[in-house]
Amino acid sequence: MIAPWAELPERARARDVDVVVAELSEIEGLDDFESQTLSVHRANFVCRAGHPITAQQAPWFKDLFDYPIAGPRLPSVVSQAIMDAVPVARRETLQRAGLLTLECDSGNVLKDILMHSDALSMMPRFMAQAEVQAGQLVVLPDLDVDLGQRARFGAAWLRNRSMSGAGRKFIELLRAHDTALAAESAAASASTRPAPSRRGRRRSAEAKNAAR
Repeated sequence: MIAPWAELPERARARDVDVVVAELSEIEGLDDFESQTLSVHRANFVCRAGHPITAQQAPWFKDLFDYPIAGPRLPSVVSQAIMDAVPVARRETLQRAGLLTLECDSGNVLKDILMHSDALSMMPRFMAQAEVQAGQLVVLPDLDVDLGQRARFGAAWLRNRSMSGAGRKFIELLRAHDTALAAESAAASASTRPAPSRRGRRRSAEAKNAAR
């Protein structure tokens, strides 16, 4: 079952599902659930193939805000980290309007929005891997600002409910799949990282222009 996170705890309590998988920051606040940590996945900015920003070999963080930003509801700590990195000239506007142009909790709907608009979104690479391989979406290279955003996923189940054999097997398979995804994401991330020398030359040139 794929559903917005807000629905999953009640589904588990109603015995519709035995195990839910979500970002740990959402799970850890639920006293009646136990959880098992999975790999930490870096969040990357993603857009459609052919998006105007892909014409830039190494986009800057400030360039992102020339376009709509879509995504799920952001935890306050993530919102603050992004806001702190936003150029001062745009910060006041974003503080009034909000960082997200469009809020969407469904990964599949979100990817469909990206493929049919100029919106950008931040997500773990594995969530968009199929669309990237199909040439529909693109993961942007590393930006000049590292927000340090990492998705901490975990599997969770009701604390006082006995785990079924199927549930235990699911968690075993999930951990193996997660390990493979982490390795693939690390390799793919290395392939999209721009050369430091180019970034350095660009930053040096801008600094010289600003000094004139």
